[in-house]
Amino acid sequence: MLRWWNALGVNVPWVFLGVFAVGAALAGVGGVIAGPFLSTYPGMGFDILLDTFVVIVVGGFGSLLGALLASIMIGELQSYGILILPKFALVFSSS
Repeated sequence: MLRWWNALGVNVPWVFLGVFAVGAALAGVGGVIAGPFLSTYPGMGFDILLDTFVVIVVGGFGSLLGALLASIMIGELQSYGILILPKFALVFSSS
């Protein structure tokens, strides 16, 4: 099936491959940069799952703008909540 982007000369599979490769490279670079600052262990991905779930629920399922706003809101709440109310740091920190 011919789509309009194919008619414009855009090789869609190559664009998908390029975007995936750039995303994977950025994730790898982020891991290499964060490795010396954080303790690394095999199950470290599970620590972020609770924050991710909260952001998805607060932002709304399937809403990219909602997820962006919720992630900013949750991040600011955790950062400034611990700064302003240090006695409640366990409440604001999910990991």
